[in-house]
Amino acid sequence: MKKYIKINIRTKSETVNWRIGEHILDSLCEFQGNLLPEQISHNPDKFDAPFLGKKCVENFWATPVTLSYSGGTFEVADTFAWRRKKSVKSLGYVTHTKRNIKSQIVPGEISFTSDYASKVNFYELFKSWCCILPPQIGMLHLFVEEEFKDLGRYDSFRLGSFNASLNPEICGIGWAMYYGPDFCKDIDIQKLEESGFFVEKIGDGFIVRVTQNIADVNDNFAIFLERREEMRKLFPQNFFKGEDDE
Repeated sequence: MKKYIKINIRTKSETVNWRIGEHILDSLCEFQGNLLPEQISHNPDKFDAPFLGKKCVENFWATPVTLSYSGGTFEVADTFAWRRKKSVKSLGYVTHTKRNIKSQIVPGEISFTSDYASKVNFYELFKSWCCILPPQIGMLHLFVEEEFKDLGRYDSFRLGSFNASLNPEICGIGWAMYYGPDFCKDIDIQKLEESGFFVEKIGDGFIVRVTQNIADVNDNFAIFLERREEMRKLFPQNFFKGEDDE
């Protein structure tokens, strides 16, 4: 299977304001236009509208829709999705933060999948999104062929999923992870830094990288795996889903 980039960010912050959408779009316009959308939609599985600039995206962003539940109705903001079919091929979508019928905050999410291209600085993209949408939890990873053999097609880590909306689970360590306040309180950041891992504070959380460059995953997967396992041992027991089953 072809190698690919996966970014997933969960956020409890408000997402419907167009300012958020504008900043996300501006970030996609960087990198020499290699991530510039070609199509937009409310459904990441079906695209029928061309990308015609920021103004057309503003009209798509957080469009209100009415949902029915248990005999009642409530309004939410619709998904925004984009796709690029040319090189560098990519697909992304934003689901908006909302409150459920119990008034609990249901985190929003930005999910992005792209062909891997060394000319695109995916770490800068990830960092910019962590600033735009302060994450509860976030992941950036380069999936390569050597890793696929150990992951099922619908494996949560492979999909970039944190599973349940209200109680997210960390299913694996990506090359770069953002740990927000819900998680970083349980992490010994100093120990990670002393062990040679790369830590950067952004907002109320930290980005932690296994190696300095994401290309290391592609260029020397064995060393990346070794360092990732060393990192895992510095986290509390059962911090990652499934550890108690190993």
